[in-house]
Amino acid sequence: MIANFVCCTPEHTVLQAAEMMARHDCGEIAMVESVENLKPIGVITDRDIAWRVVATCKSPAQTSVRDAMLSRL
Repeated sequence: MIANFVCCTPEHTVLQAAEMMARHDCGEIAMVESVENLKPIGVITDRDIAWRVVATCKSPAQTSVRDAMLSRL
């Protein structure tokens, strides 16, 4: 088990998720229910960000991870 893995919640912004990816040199971040409950519920990828945010001219700072992921929660 990994003690400190990188994760975000659906309420994080896409910008925050992208900053985490850059800081940890990865293209995918685990998504958990909440900071208190680390139950995995999905992932967000750099491809999700490119296709569902950048390519549709949405603001990464104003778009939640929930709105950029493949399946809606």
